[in-house]
Amino acid sequence: MRATYHFTDWLGVGVWGGYGIQYTTNLTDELQEKAIDNRDCSNRGFDKACRLTAGNLTRGNLAEDQLGRMQWVAAPQLTFIPFRGKLALFAELFVDTDVNIFVGPAFVGLQERRECGPSGTACSDPESFQLESRLAVAPTFGLGLNFYPTSFFGFGVEYRGLPFAWNTSGFDNYGGGPNQDFPDTAVNGDDRQFFFNSLLTLNLTFFLPTKVKIQD
Repeated sequence: MRATYHFTDWLGVGVWGGYGIQYTTNLTDELQEKAIDNRDCSNRGFDKACRLTAGNLTRGNLAEDQLGRMQWVAAPQLTFIPFRGKLALFAELFVDTDVNIFVGPAFVGLQERRECGPSGTACSDPESFQLESRLAVAPTFGLGLNFYPTSFFGFGVEYRGLPFAWNTSGFDNYGGGPNQDFPDTAVNGDDRQFFFNSLLTLNLTFFLPTKVKIQD
């Protein structure tokens, strides 16, 4: 949802936000089946494959115990509208159109695998496979293309970038060896990787008041 107040036709200030409803993809379901459900390490603790994956693969539910997720996002932002005009369809149907550019800080509510390692719970301990909440702050920016068939209603499409670092897999990725580029038997902030997270939004827009007051 987004609410914006426009000082002029080309400049506005507002807030954009969203809440995530989580679901698993086919890839996650396949990983759950092949890497978790079909992996029997209960009586093979010294098996090489079991030892190598003990700290990186849960014995329970991959999506609920380990994989990172975005829960919510809130972003105050400035909106600029540098291009505005009309588009014609077959020179018969004309619709008001604009391109807007927005930028601002984003506050992202994340869930990532809890920290584990030598100073606390061992990462091979089943109790270490739990999700904890964290707040990430990142820049957000993008552009939108909007169409206005009436004076109070519009629709459009918007691209948004949210670049920040987080541990999406819950793996021990980094923290040890030369330049900390190797696993260190711990899962913590060192294991976060930078992602240029992208969102594509289809939107409906409503204007208040529904009629523009025209002054002399």
